[in-house]
Amino acid sequence: MIKIKNLAVLAGLTGILGATSAHAAAYNGDLFIGFSDGVGNDQLYDLGAPSVMTNGASWNLATLVSTYTLSTVNWGVIGNSSSAGSARLLYTTSDATPATVNAGRGTSINSATLSTYNNFPAAGSGQHFAIVPTDDNSWNRQTLNPTLGTQYFNAWENPNTTGITSFNLWRVKADSSAPVLLGALSLAANGVLTFATNSVASAPPVPQIVAIQRVGSTSTVYFTTTNSFTYSLYYTNSSGLKAPINTWPVVVTTVTGNGLTNSIPDVTSETNRFYRVGVH
Repeated sequence: MIKIKNLAVLAGLTGILGATSAHAAAYNGDLFIGFSDGVGNDQLYDLGAPSVMTNGASWNLATLVSTYTLSTVNWGVIGNSSSAGSARLLYTTSDATPATVNAGRGTSINSATLSTYNNFPAAGSGQHFAIVPTDDNSWNRQTLNPTLGTQYFNAWENPNTTGITSFNLWRVKADSSAPVLLGALSLAANGVLTFATNSVASAPPVPQIVAIQRVGSTSTVYFTTTNSFTYSLYYTNSSGLKAPINTWPVVVTTVTGNGLTNSIPDVTSETNRFYRVGVH
């Protein structure tokens, strides 16, 4: 009788374990976005296969992120193909060019991705779930504040940005080749996420001259900038105004944009100069 009871208990435990694993979504290679403020529940949402990242694609996540202060919430996108070895393709958001990935590292990243996706109720675009930020497989623990060496942050890097902003999306092949910039994802104040392809995302806003200050023989031109683009200052006199800008003389100094107002000084004894700012 004791043996029968023991067998019954083991059978019951097997059934429980089986039921638990049945609720875990099998990762299907979709890209998914995670949000965390480290206080309330993290939110994760399946955006769909990488092929959905076409210019102008958008997702209304207003309800999903309604509990957050969007200006301070952390968010990012990850995903990867199921192919093993050097054929594996990985996707991540990152302002800077992400680290290259070899086959071994790709496998570690894949394991972290699968663990993070494990709590989706089902696989597929539009699926989502909430999870406490202290769970080992939460967005917070996997990508922001890891406690395990196997979590996504330690397997690769932090894929997050903060707030209402645009964030570059990259594709990386697990053969140590250079990452490829696909475009940029932008989170708006209304909770709508939008994708712009690289050809669109790489065209910066036209810089605006906001002030010109003359002190002694130095004219300093102040203008708006966009992150990572290079700015040059062109000048001419009244007789050269009708000439194409690429024929105007250029000040040797250049600056790299940081999203703030920057300036370039022009040392000249001329008091009659006209300026334009070029971006490239």
